[in-house]
Amino acid sequence: SKSYVEDHLAETSKGVIRECEVTSLLRTIGEELDHEEDMDPFIHCLVTLHWLEDLDDLELVEDRHWTAWEIPEKVVLRIKAKLYERSYAKFNAFKSSVSTSFWGMLGYGADQQQQKGGEGDDESRSKE
Repeated sequence: SKSYVEDHLAETSKGVIRECEVTSLLRTIGEELDHEEDMDPFIHCLVTLHWLEDLDDLELVEDRHWTAWEIPEKVVLRIKAKLYERSYAKFNAFKSSVSTSFWGMLGYGADQQQQKGGEGDDESRSKE
C-alpha cells in the first residue's frame, strides 16, 4: 500500500521523469533487456519517490530496499553489475594515480616507473 507521500509525489510529478544518472542507467538496462517501455514505474520509484538521482546514491541501496520497492531481480542484478563495473574502473584509475604520484615523488619519470614496477608494469609482465 502506498503512503500519502508516495501518492503526492507521483501526482505532483505528473508522470514526468526527471533526467539524471539513475534515469539514464535504467533506460540503458531497459534497452538491454528489451523492456524499455516497462522501466518508467521503476524509474519513478527510484528517482521520484526515493530521490535517487546519482549513481553514488544507488550504492547505498540495500537488498531489503529492492525487495520492498518491488524492483525485479533481473533489473537489480543489472544495476549491481553496472555499479560494480563503475567501482572497479574508479579503483583502477585511483590505483594508477597513486602509483604515478608515488614514483613521481621519488623522482622517477614515466620510463623509469615502468622499470621500477610502476604504472604499466602489469602489461610488461603479461607479455613475458
